[in-house]
Amino acid sequence: MSRSWWCLVDRVVSEWGDALRVSLLLLVVFGGLVAVLETVVGLGALAVWPGLGVLGCRLLGSRSRRSAV
Repeated sequence: MSRSWWCLVDRVVSEWGDALRVSLLLLVVFGGLVAVLETVVGLGALAVWPGLGVLGCRLLGSRSRRSAV
């Protein structure tokens, strides 16, 4: 009886262990993809944002000059 109990425990642990390994692998892969995507989007925003700021300042500056004239 004790031996069959340990066989059952061993079987359940091995099956759950495989599922856990697959889950962790998927978590690492998708987590890595999300991190790369966030980095690319963040760097893109950093590259575009100063350009938008300069463009906005020029547009606002030209409007303020027109209204002052």
